[in-house]
Amino acid sequence: PWLVQEVPELTLKSHKDVCFKGEGLCVIYLKDGEAAQADIDMLTGLSKKFTSQLSDRGAKMKWMWMNLAVESNYKDLFQPSQLPSAVVFNPHKRLRFAALEHGEDNEIKGDQQGIEKLLDKVLGGDARFKMVPGQKLPAWAQREAAAAGKKAEL
Repeated sequence: PWLVQEVPELTLKSHKDVCFKGEGLCVIYLKDGEAAQADIDMLTGLSKKFTSQLSDRGAKMKWMWMNLAVESNYKDLFQPSQLPSAVVFNPHKRLRFAALEHGEDNEIKGDQQGIEKLLDKVLGGDARFKMVPGQKLPAWAQREAAAAGKKAEL
């Protein structure tokens, strides 16, 4: 299903297709729970805006979201000071990511403006990328397979 979604969820099953294979940076929207339709619409709008800015520069960005209530190992990795938040992940050569900085007083929100600021920093070359410790991704949450089995029977 994630291949046809504009802003898919990043999970054990989808992560290679969605982010880690292929080129480009991954913009990961971090949520404590499911992404709402309003979140998806906001990310889709940002994706369109930045895609047109990037096309002439040959940089690619892929957009996705992650449920940190489920993917707790990634919450430990990214250590957002508040949620929602976002990171730009570079999965090539060395695993590294740039996190949205919420400011000393957490005044910068993980909303459209906050994410735009993060992307402007990354594209401007001003973002600080952190290496993933040991260059190994954390373990993904094992999702309930039974639910997936039911859908397949329909």
